[in-house]
Amino acid sequence: MFKGAPCCMICSERSERFLSISDNFDGQKIESILMKHFWFKTADCQNQFVCSSCWKRISDFHQLYCAVETRWFYVKPALLFRCEKCDHSKAFSTETDLQLHILLLHSKDTDKVHNCDQCDKSFATEWQLSSHKAWHQDVDNLNISCTVCNKQFASMHTRNAHVRNQHLDYSIANMAKVVMNHEGDVADSTLIATTETEKETAKKIQKSAETIAQEDELIRQFCNLSCKRCEYVGENLYQLLKHYTTDHQMRGYAECCGNKFTKKPRLYNHCQLHVNPNMFQCEICSKTFSQGEALEQHNQWVHTPDSAKPFKCDICDAAFCKSFQLRFHMKYHIAKEQKNFQCKDCNKSFGTNLLLQAHRHNHHGAFSNWACDICGKGFTHKALLEKHYLLHSEQGAASLMVQCGHCSKWLKNKDTYQSHVKRCLASGSITCDVCGKKLANEPALARHKRVIHRHRPMLACSYCGKAYKEIRRLREHEANHRGVVLYTCPYCPKTSNSSSTMHNHKKSAHPEQFAARRAEQACIQSDTLL
Repeated sequence: MFKGAPCCMICSERSERFLSISDNFDGQKIESILMKHFWFKTADCQNQFVCSSCWKRISDFHQLYCAVETRWFYVKPALLFRCEKCDHSKAFSTETDLQLHILLLHSKDTDKVHNCDQCDKSFATEWQLSSHKAWHQDVDNLNISCTVCNKQFASMHTRNAHVRNQHLDYSIANMAKVVMNHEGDVADSTLIATTETEKETAKKIQKSAETIAQEDELIRQFCNLSCKRCEYVGENLYQLLKHYTTDHQMRGYAECCGNKFTKKPRLYNHCQLHVNPNMFQCEICSKTFSQGEALEQHNQWVHTPDSAKPFKCDICDAAFCKSFQLRFHMKYHIAKEQKNFQCKDCNKSFGTNLLLQAHRHNHHGAFSNWACDICGKGFTHKALLEKHYLLHSEQGAASLMVQCGHCSKWLKNKDTYQSHVKRCLASGSITCDVCGKKLANEPALARHKRVIHRHRPMLACSYCGKAYKEIRRLREHEANHRGVVLYTCPYCPKTSNSSSTMHNHKKSAHPEQFAARRAEQACIQSDTLL
C-alpha cells in the first residue's frame, strides 16, 4: 500500500507518516531516546526511521520516565536504623553500618576479652583479633621500620609521615646531611613538611547581599548561564536551575570549559581558577586542586599528623579525621577477614574489589572481563568497551570529537579537550620569577614550580637515605637495592631501572625499530582523529 515509504525499525511496517532517527524531540535526538530505553546501538540506528504511531507511544513513555527520574533519582535512602546509645540518636541506612558503629564507639573495655600475644591490644570479637594478627604478619614481612624507635610500618608513606611527625629534629638533620652529600649545599629546613594540629571547623557565616552579588558577577564573567534546550539566559545559577526544573522537568546545570556544574560553590571555585590558577594550592607541597574541598581533604589526609586525628583503627595503625572514614576503613578489614573478595586462582583475599582486580591483572593476567573482538584490547567495564568500539569507525571516532570554542580546534575526545582548554585559555609566554626560565603558559609555569621549585619533604631511600623529588625516581633507585629489573628492551636483552636510560637506549641502539614503532603509534593516532 505504501510502496515508496520507508520501513519502521520498531514495528517493521511501512507508513506514510514517519520520522528520521536523526531528528530532534524536545531538544534531544530520537536516536539517543531509543538507545536509552531499548537495546539499540549506534550502528543499528544509521539511516533508520520510526513510524508516527510507534513514536507516539515511545514519546509518551519517555516523558513519564523523565518525570519519575526527576522525582526519585536524587532522593536519598531512608535512615531506618538508629543508634539508641548515642545522645542525638544517630541513624544509618543499613543494619551492618549500625552494628559497626556500635562496635567502634560503644564497645566497653570489659567486652574486649580477645588479647593479642604480640602486643598489648585487646578486642571485642574474634575476627578483629584475627585481622589484627594478619596485619602483624604483613608488617613483619615488609620489614619497614623507623631508624630512631624501631617501630614497624605497613608502607613507606606511613613510615616517612611518622618520622616527620614524631622525630622532627632527626628528620631535619638527616635531610640536611642527604642534600649536602648529593648537592653540595646545606639543606633548608623548609623541605620538611610540618603541620599544626587540626584547627576547629569554622562556623558557616551568612553571606551578605554584596558578597553574593560579587560571586554572581564573577560567574557571569566566565560562564554563559544559558539553557541548552531553549534561548533562556538566567541572571544567576539559581534562576537557571529553576528554569530547567519548571520548564523542562529536569535537573539543570551550567556548563563551563566542558564541565557541568549543578551547585554554585563548585561553579564559583571553578571561575576563581580562571582569575588565579593557583587559587587552591597547598602551601606545604605546592600541589594544586580544582576545588577548595579537595584542598581541605588533601591537608587532612597528607599533612595532618596521626596524633591529631581523633579516629584511630584498633586493628592497624591507621588514623582518620572523620568518623565515616574510619567506618569505611573497618569495612576493608571485615571484607578481608570474611574473604568477600577472594582470588579464585590463589585463594588470596582482599579488602576491596579494586584491589582484587589489580591483583588478578598483575599476577594472573586477568586484565578485564570485556575484550574488543576487533583489536583484542581489554576493559574493566562494558561502557568503556562500547566507547572503544566507536574508534574503529570513522563516524564513531568523529562522534567523540569535541571542538574548542576559543580557537575552533577539534580534539579527539573529551579528555584531550579538557587538557587543551587549560592551555588555550591561559596567557602567552611567561617567565618563572625564581629561575628566569620561559614557559609556554601559566599551567606550564605552575607545573615547573611544582616539580623544580617545590618546597616539600624530599623522598628518602629506605636503604641509603638518598633523597628524590619524584616517587618514580625513588622506585627506580630502590629497585637497584632490591636487585629487581623494572625495564627490559623489547629488541635485545638490555635491562635498566631507569625509564629515561631505556628510552635513550632504544633510540640510539635500535633506531630503525624505534622509528618504526613511533610511526606506527602516529598512524594509530591519526586514524583515531579521522
